[in-house]
Amino acid sequence: MDELVKFDFADFPLKDAIKTVKGDGSRVMVTFEDPNCGYCKKLMGEINKLDNVTVYTFLTPILTADSTVKAKAIWCAPDPAKVWND
Repeated sequence: MDELVKFDFADFPLKDAIKTVKGDGSRVMVTFEDPNCGYCKKLMGEINKLDNVTVYTFLTPILTADSTVKAKAIWCAPDPAKVWND
């Protein structure tokens, strides 16, 4: 089982994620989130309490058609990280 869930962080296409840096950003994590997901919003509330972290968020619009609309609006914004965090 350990082999099945093992991954190399460098394999993630981080350039395709929304990058948010807090503090010195020394700790790094990846999230997969839908813009309409209530659980994702709770997760971000907890992550916002962390310091010295870089969060790479991959938008995964799977819940509703509106999720896709919101994801496109976020990606097309001049500052996707700001729009996502707002």
